[in-house]
Amino acid sequence: MKQKTYVKCMECNIVNENSDYCKNCGALINIVLKRRLESEAIEEKRVALENKQKEENKLLKFIEKGLNHPYFIVRIPFKIGRLIWLFLAMVIGGLISFILAVAAG
Repeated sequence: MKQKTYVKCMECNIVNENSDYCKNCGALINIVLKRRLESEAIEEKRVALENKQKEENKLLKFIEKGLNHPYFIVRIPFKIGRLIWLFLAMVIGGLISFILAVAAG
């Protein structure tokens, strides 16, 4: 025979018998289940962040391999792309500094 457990809901102050959720408002009242769900959510966020970082690293590895490729014809587009990127970064940085200088007077 299972032992009866009584848990008071923190949201509506109703006492519930043998339940994980409040029968009145539906709130989660089982502390162990609540902690497990929270830890699973944190773990999912951590895994998603690691996967995102791995994808970014794959792109950086691909670019690095292209820049150091043994064939000259393959290296050319990567080097041109890097030069274009650096030029655009310098132009955007110059525009930001110009706007800040004008705003400062």
